[in-house]
Amino acid sequence: MSQADPDPFANLTADEPDGMKASAEDALERLLNEPTVSVPDTARLLGVGKSTVYTAVKSGEVPAIRVGSRVRIPSRWVRKVLQLRADPSSGDTL
Repeated sequence: MSQADPDPFANLTADEPDGMKASAEDALERLLNEPTVSVPDTARLLGVGKSTVYTAVKSGEVPAIRVGSRVRIPSRWVRKVLQLRADPSSGDTL
């Protein structure tokens, strides 16, 4: 990227509580119960780094909702990629 084209994601924050390192289990719980998940949670669940997720968001490969400087990923999309059901007891696949 040239200096004339500043990185549009340079000021985005990683939507994770200060001082808290979430586990994969916590990330999965949020995925199943919240409409969106953070980039760190998405990275954990997909087994990739945060920078990989930000790059995929930037390219349009991963859908994202931007709220101020934060980036949120629709839980429904992550569940679909991971082939998870929203509620195993409902039989609903998404």
